[in-house]
Amino acid sequence: MIDINLIRENPTLVKENMKKKFQEAKVGLVDEAYKLDKDYREVLTRASEIRSLRNKYSKEIGALMREGKRDEAEEIKAKVTSMAEELKDKISVPVVPLLQCTDTEIFCPEGETKKQYNGQYIFIGSTRGVMRDCVYWAAEAGVPLHVWGSGWYEMMPEHKDVVDSTFMPNEKLPALYRSAKVTLNDHWKDMLDNQIINNRIFDALACGLPVISDGCEEMKEIFPDAVLYYDTKEEFDACVKKVENDYEAVKAKALEQYDMIKKEYSFERRVEELLEIAEKYRK
Repeated sequence: MIDINLIRENPTLVKENMKKKFQEAKVGLVDEAYKLDKDYREVLTRASEIRSLRNKYSKEIGALMREGKRDEAEEIKAKVTSMAEELKDKISVPVVPLLQCTDTEIFCPEGETKKQYNGQYIFIGSTRGVMRDCVYWAAEAGVPLHVWGSGWYEMMPEHKDVVDSTFMPNEKLPALYRSAKVTLNDHWKDMLDNQIINNRIFDALACGLPVISDGCEEMKEIFPDAVLYYDTKEEFDACVKKVENDYEAVKAKALEQYDMIKKEYSFERRVEELLEIAEKYRK
């Protein structure tokens, strides 16, 4: 096997060595490999530039949307779309995004419940080595909170009574989601910057469980009023107040999401998409 770095740095030497080994018929492959590698590295460089620009534009879009400047935000979105098209044109294989999905046969409003969590706020996730604001704010506010995840006993010793366990088995999640009053959620910063939505949002709403979460613009487009959004402690407190004062409406809005999630964000829909993609590119 010939080291790609050698072809990259001295293709002439590689070709001369091939001729000495009576492999003249394969000499043309060196130029082909050199060109493919050069094109590949150019695409990687451009992809990195596009990712960086997308992060920058995502922040700008978020700021403009919050200021009510939707037209300006849409102009920047168009730039992001054109960059994706540019990248797609540079590579020889199709690039097709498959969005988040959930198993709507399991995560659904009907099924087993856990009555001991009726009326309770829940959070499932580790500390990730940092204080997750929504959990701390909820604990400080004194809401009936139950937390599952590693690191919480050490992170919040003054609120260790809210920690149920360091682990919640996935198979028990649907019943918990059907029973609780609301779930708290947050995202890694890079997830928000890149418009990546936590899959917990889809699982919880498919079960009819209201969600209090930070959010990105894409998430707010999918769930404009089914999620209670916060960026600051004051906004978080307002979300809790909304849950406490108008829960019937909050719950009803969450329950309305199942049909949409089943239609657009279910495992079945993703299978249909994969079959459609396979059929399209088989031709």
